[in-house]
Amino acid sequence: MMELAGKTGIITGGSSGLGFAAANVLAEAGAVVYAVSRSGRPKLEGETSHENVIHLAADVSDYKEMGELTERIGREHGIDFLVNNAGITRDNLLMKMSEEDFDAVIQTNLKGVFNCVKHVSRQMLKQK
Repeated sequence: MMELAGKTGIITGGSSGLGFAAANVLAEAGAVVYAVSRSGRPKLEGETSHENVIHLAADVSDYKEMGELTERIGREHGIDFLVNNAGITRDNLLMKMSEEDFDAVIQTNLKGVFNCVKHVSRQMLKQK
C-alpha cells in the first residue's frame, strides 16, 4: 500500500461512488483528503468516511467558489494532489434533452475540471 502521510489532496465528487471510495483509500494511506461535492456529505445515509476525510460543499462549475476553496486549503495545509472525479449525466435522446440539462453536464464535467486544475495548479506552483 502507498504511504501518503503528511500529504493533502482534493477529490471532487467525493460524496459517493468512486470519489467516496478513493477518498477513503487515500485517507487510509495517511493523506488528509478534502472530499468536495455539492452536498458536502456522503450521499448514502449511514455511510461513514475515514477520519482523515473532510467533506466540503462546493460546486466545481463555479470558478470563484473553487478558487476560494483551493486558496483556503492551500493556505492551511498545502495541496499535494487533485482527483477530478466530479461528473453528472443527463441521459436522454438528444432531441429530448433540454438545453439546461446539456449546459449542466458541460458546466460540471468540462468547466469543473478546468476550474479545479487551474486553481490547484496555482497552489502547487506556489508550493514548488
